[in-house]
Order: sequence, then structure tokens, then C-alpha cells
Amino acid sequence: MAPLPDLSQPSWFLAVLLAIFVVIVERYFLIAGLFCLFFYRHSPEKWQQRKINHRKYSAQQFRREVGWSTVTAFIFFSCRCAVYHTVAEGIVESLYRPK
Repeated sequence: MAPLPDLSQPSWFLAVLLAIFVVIVERYFLIAGLFCLFFYRHSPEKWQQRKINHRKYSAQQFRREVGWSTVTAFIFFSCRCAVYHTVAEGIVESLYRPK
């Protein structure tokens, strides 16, 4: 297994943080996009009676939902960065690190 990059160098630190955030946000949009395509584009009439709100969403509401989802992704990203930092600094022993 490859060693963890040296996070004491700012370029590595920023690259790893950016990569983690991009993966979290892309994963969210991929999963949410697939569900949206299936339930609202592929067969909307089948699921129409199960919807809680039957109003059409405005573009502003859609942007607000995406914004809050990005904030949530940032919270998960912050937790993941804290775990990565503690493992890289040796504060916590990782199950993945060879002995």
C-alpha cells in the first residue's frame, strides 16, 4: 500500500483537501441525479401520488436545495479531513497503515 502524502507541505495538503471535497460533492450529485432521473423523468406518473408536495419547484428553491446540499457535503468533508489529518500526523493509528 502506498504511503500517505506528506501533509506538512501546503501543496499536498490543499490538493488532498480539494480532491476529497470534489469526490464527496460528485458522489452526492451522481446519486441525487440518478434518483431524480428515475423518479421525475423516467416515470413521473407512477410516483406522482406519493409526492408530499405537488407544486412545481421554482428555480430559486432548486438553487437553495443545491446550496444546502453543498454545505452538508462541506461538513462531511471537514470530518473526513480531521480523520485524515489525525492519521497522517500519527495521532490515531489507522487500520490501513501497514505495521
